[in-house]
Amino acid sequence: DGGDDDGRDDDDDGEGDGRCGQRRRARADGKMGGMNFDKFLKMARGMRGPNKSCRRVMKNRVDKALEYQYRDRKAKKRDTRSLWIQQVNAATREHDLSYSRFVHGLQNSNVELNRKVLAELAITEPFSFAAVVELCKRG
Repeated sequence: DGGDDDGRDDDDDGEGDGRCGQRRRARADGKMGGMNFDKFLKMARGMRGPNKSCRRVMKNRVDKALEYQYRDRKAKKRDTRSLWIQQVNAATREHDLSYSRFVHGLQNSNVELNRKVLAELAITEPFSFAAVVELCKRG
């Protein structure tokens, strides 16, 4: 009777190899799910715990992070456009005009300024923006 049999093998040298209690199955090409393992390691650099030390967990977390990146690149464009619209709306209301009437006036008077430029004009060049608003009121 050995005494302290805790169910683990005695040949554990204490070095972590990132296996999370499972056997390492190496692929011949050294890839994990179509991407090189070194790239997964590089992308998992800022993660904590098993998210960067265990291959299976790391692959799942990196894949999810890439999904979030893709989604948030699209959301950033939406949010920025929404911010421009809010800025233009606030500036047009200072001139007693609603945003929808302002945009309709832009279309009628064939002014082809996008929302980014209009927001920039409203913030940095209020007199120029006022001229555009007057053009819309007439058109």
